[in-house]
Amino acid sequence: MVTTNIDSSALCADIIKFGDRVEFLIEKKGISKLWLADKLGVTKQALNYLLKHSSKPKYIDELAEIMQANPHWIEFGEGRPFHGDLKHEMRIDVRKLQIHDSKSILSELKGEEKTGDYETIDYVENNRESLIAYRIQNDSVFPPFLEKTVLIFDKEKKPSHGDYVLLIKKESDSVLVRQYSIDGGDIYFNSKNKHYKNLISNEANIVGVLVEARYLL
Repeated sequence: MVTTNIDSSALCADIIKFGDRVEFLIEKKGISKLWLADKLGVTKQALNYLLKHSSKPKYIDELAEIMQANPHWIEFGEGRPFHGDLKHEMRIDVRKLQIHDSKSILSELKGEEKTGDYETIDYVENNRESLIAYRIQNDSVFPPFLEKTVLIFDKEKKPSHGDYVLLIKKESDSVLVRQYSIDGGDIYFNSKNKHYKNLISNEANIVGVLVEARYLL
């Protein structure tokens, strides 16, 4: 484990996302997301979406005022979360997350020991044991994801309509990424590329739900 101070510019730029910073402030202030959402004038669902999916920080001034925090840190991750208050200094545990291919993912799911060298990416500790990273090996989900993009899935998250999911095809043990779709009560796993087959729910098992994509090309 590597423990690093928040004012490390490399970590701030590449690893600690806007949502992570706001989550940290919520925890430090001992407030609820519902309370914060109400103060911002949005729903809790909208706040959750912002923290998990927004690539651009929003409500910077409002968050700084509500949290009595450093707006520059909220927006860019530079400096300290709270002006001149070292007891609030944020420390982040950065772990290595293995980047899987189809073969290694099947081995992990079977509980087999890891052998040899493997590529990793840094990931902020946040229930990391529920996460699994997979590098796309074809163009079956283009658009939006290019071949060789690293997708990070949460094995404990339940899918909703439109989510991308990591699948194991039952008859062949193939590892696939497809878009989860509900139509008239039936569940489908759709490929974005018409040259690849769509699946129905009884043809595959869901491994995890997409939470982050990294274009490490």
